[in-house]
Amino acid sequence: MEWDRSCTDIFCCIVFLAFLVAMLGVSGYAINNGDPMNIIAPFDSVGNQCGKTKQGVDYAEVNVTDFTEYKFKHFTRLIEGTSSNPALLYNAVCVKACPVKGQSDYECKTNAHEQSCPLSYYDTEV
Repeated sequence: MEWDRSCTDIFCCIVFLAFLVAMLGVSGYAINNGDPMNIIAPFDSVGNQCGKTKQGVDYAEVNVTDFTEYKFKHFTRLIEGTSSNPALLYNAVCVKACPVKGQSDYECKTNAHEQSCPLSYYDTEV
């Protein structure tokens, strides 16, 4: 008994090869032009990266700020950010060291959402 065999999935094979080529192209572009640290780096609520130099809200030379010493992110309005005002949950500043509960004299970089370093309502110590 002879079996009459032939390739039946030529179209699927071509689509799969095209996918592989596209995946390699996108990966190559991302490796050459991307910054993988942006995935794990903390940002304050207006987009400044904590721990990085030469940043500003509008990135103009007039408003450039150095965030090198402020490496940690502190969420400032978690208690107030309830279901009535969930936008406050994302308010954050870059700080030199994590504040403890009740501390208001910690060093932070203020931004458009936080005009001063607010009182810390929760423990951030490990």
